[in-house]
Amino acid sequence: MKRWLFLLILIIPVAGLATLVYNYQRIVSSGLTVTFPVRGYDPRDLLSGHYLVYRVDYGAPALECGKEQPACFCIQDAAPTPPRGKFTNCDKNESCKAFIRGTCKHGAFRAGIDRFYLNEKKAVEARVTPGDRVVVAVGENGTAIVKDFLQGKPP
Repeated sequence: MKRWLFLLILIIPVAGLATLVYNYQRIVSSGLTVTFPVRGYDPRDLLSGHYLVYRVDYGAPALECGKEQPACFCIQDAAPTPPRGKFTNCDKNESCKAFIRGTCKHGAFRAGIDRFYLNEKKAVEARVTPGDRVVVAVGENGTAIVKDFLQGKPP
């Protein structure tokens, strides 16, 4: 009996981790790819690892919101950079090609795509500069995942 319990305790976390990795990879490989310009700042925190922190320029006026509330960015045309779209309250009646689900707090939209992790060698010289862009994969359910960070002038 103890052996089965040990196997069950071992299998459950491994199955959960495998499910998370599968869902992440599915969104990255089959989701809509969108490129946003970024601007902002680059704080470095040695305890949290090496990363760039920036503000995503969605190219649309922000929602007016006070307290934290759910919000979405409705992508109507993904081809330009920034893509054409608008912020909504996640109504299902919108005609979106895709949408990014996030939160709005005091007029700022946060979707979890404002941070890009780097390896130790690249982190030394990396910083956010004008013309930088972030490539994002958007899943069917509104989950957005950063695929790449492009530095330099826009194409």
